[in-house]
Amino acid sequence: MFAPLLGFTLAVSYSIVKYFNRKNTLLAAKIILTTIVTLYSIKTFSRNFAWKDSFTLYTTDVKTSANSAKANAGAGEMLIKSVNEKTPDVIRIKTIEKAIGYLKKSVEIYPGFTSGWVYLGYGQHLLKDYKGSHTSLVEALKLENTNSDAVSYLYNDALTCYHVGNIRQAEENFKALVRYVPEHSEYEYLLAEIYTNTNRIDSALVLLNTILAKNPQFDKAYNKLGEIYGRVFHDFDKSFEYLNKAYDLNPTNIETLRNLGTAYGLQHDFQKSLRYLLKAEKVKPDDKDILNKLSVTYMNLGDKKMAEEYAVKAK
Repeated sequence: MFAPLLGFTLAVSYSIVKYFNRKNTLLAAKIILTTIVTLYSIKTFSRNFAWKDSFTLYTTDVKTSANSAKANAGAGEMLIKSVNEKTPDVIRIKTIEKAIGYLKKSVEIYPGFTSGWVYLGYGQHLLKDYKGSHTSLVEALKLENTNSDAVSYLYNDALTCYHVGNIRQAEENFKALVRYVPEHSEYEYLLAEIYTNTNRIDSALVLLNTILAKNPQFDKAYNKLGEIYGRVFHDFDKSFEYLNKAYDLNPTNIETLRNLGTAYGLQHDFQKSLRYLLKAEKVKPDDKDILNKLSVTYMNLGDKKMAEEYAVKAK
């Protein structure tokens, strides 16, 4: 970067010295020094405007250093950070698209730039390009599987996709999390949830047992196994074995309490069903499913007053 400038300075200096005779060498030196100081002062003064803030610095640098991975990544990051939920949609989308362009160039120049991949994935997430976001964030995790931002964005994308019905993409995200962050049982559990809800029961059972082999205290895996054995296989002995184990480990997990209340109700043991459903109500008083189940349970116990009371609460 400075080699051309050095050559230029030497050439100019030589010309000035040659122009003046030896007696005026001191004058020539003064002229050279004054010129150099003046030029650099002008350059420094103009550069100060670029240092106004990070946004100005990076968006200026990317124009003068177009082939710099860091400059492109910095410009992309600053553009993404410059918008929020209050930014008009047209401006927000246009700004993020411009940021993505810089970030894509950044990782093209240097594919090993982890933060470039992370912000690219985040930008794609903001535009709801979950497939693109998945690809970028996985690239980041390949480089650095402990990158907390990449893990967080990939996890949030997985949950978003799951809740909007994009199950295939949610599954791909959870598979990536299991692959690159294997020590977190929660990711394996959520993948098992997807397998259960898409009737891939054998895959769910394998994964749930894998979780328990590594982490025997993971109560949600026992609860899910209890649910599967009761709902799918109608093996209530096995179901209660798992559900009671889950309850022993975590007596306030509302899903375990819900499943125990439901399982005992299906076995016509309404007193035990009532016991667990009331515990569930204490954990989440406004859960309409629990309130409806309590209404039905009281009706089965012959308590019409309480059944009607809970029916009203459930509305």
